[in-house]
Amino acid sequence: MQTFESALQQQLRSKKKLSMRDKRILRVLDGAPSAARTRKINRWENGARGVIGADPTAGVIDWSKIDWAKLFEVILAMIAKFLDIAL
Repeated sequence: MQTFESALQQQLRSKKKLSMRDKRILRVLDGAPSAARTRKINRWENGARGVIGADPTAGVIDWSKIDWAKLFEVILAMIAKFLDIAL
């Protein structure tokens, strides 16, 4: 089972060229563990659950089963709003 964090990292790292938005998201994901980092990633995951139509209070989701190709840009745009990144 793949977590949201690891699936997002995998998707970003698979891109041939990273945008500034992608790099900023990776900096957070690659950052040292902290309460603030955990809160950000949890907030992103809850937003992504909304994007895929899953109940935010539902149990664990296996993010490897999500069609990332279809939803990746929508999820990144949602995360960018959380980070206040201009698109």
